[in-house]
Amino acid sequence: MATMEPSRIIIIRHGEKSQNKNNRNLQMPKGYERAGKLATLIPLKFKKIDVLYAPSIGPDRQSIRVIETITPLSKFLNLPILTTYFNSKDEIQKMVKFIRTNPEYSGKTVLICWHHHKIPFLTKEFKPININQVPNHWPNDRFDVIWILKKTPKGIIFSQKPQKLLIGDKVSVIPLKK
Repeated sequence: MATMEPSRIIIIRHGEKSQNKNNRNLQMPKGYERAGKLATLIPLKFKKIDVLYAPSIGPDRQSIRVIETITPLSKFLNLPILTTYFNSKDEIQKMVKFIRTNPEYSGKTVLICWHHHKIPFLTKEFKPININQVPNHWPNDRFDVIWILKKTPKGIIFSQKPQKLLIGDKVSVIPLKK
């Protein structure tokens, strides 16, 4: 496989989920607040975002939280949200291969908003040289972290940053161990 073409991949989790037992597929008000603040934080912190990805909604998965989370960013940047791939390991592998080999993404910044259970797998598929620094588990209660994959002459480097957007957000990143 060719080396990663984008200069940077930014990976975030969807906003906080609804506590409504009748419809957990939607975000709660704090999730919508986070989505609005991400729409200003992301361009400020990363300057230019060129492509937005979120998982496709399938018949067995009706959650729209991921799309709701980056819709304000999509509108602010006037970029479509690409929902070509489903939230499965096979589909994630196809997406990563496409992102890494698409010449249109050369030197660009791609933002991926995904479901937290698959984010560690997704991140490792980009084969960062410090893969041992990628946590194996994204905690259920963490909505406040940004994972970054940056292309360098030595290879892809993984890092993470706390968002620090809302009251209650932690100033720490996700630890390697549960």
